[in-house]
Amino acid sequence: MLRANPKTRKYQKIVARLAAMVAPSKPWAGPLEVRLLVEREPLKSWSKTKTAAALRGEVCPTTKPDNDNVSKSVCDAMTGIVYVDDAQICRLLVVKRYAEEARVVVNVIQIHEDEPEQLRGPFAGFGEMAGDDR
Repeated sequence: MLRANPKTRKYQKIVARLAAMVAPSKPWAGPLEVRLLVEREPLKSWSKTKTAAALRGEVCPTTKPDNDNVSKSVCDAMTGIVYVDDAQICRLLVVKRYAEEARVVVNVIQIHEDEPEQLRGPFAGFGEMAGDDR
């Protein structure tokens, strides 16, 4: 069994604390969709031209942290708080991009199996989750 390193555990505690502030009164059961928007700051050493291109989405962050590591940390941290178990996550979208300020925006959506597929996805409305109008 692998154990999370101290930095990961600290990050998961922060995520869990923030999740508890907005979590439902009882953790959700049933299938879920999770959307993560991972925003990174451009490097200070970059030129103004490259920084501007990155903020316009013309340069993608291809460095660590890996999307799978971010999603694992965030989803594990919300287990028992937002939902019963992260095994309930049937859909996962992770978008990593540059922004003025580093942050991770999380959106957890209950999938209601009686709704037609086109009304609930696969990733309709992703931009609205972050108030993004790009």
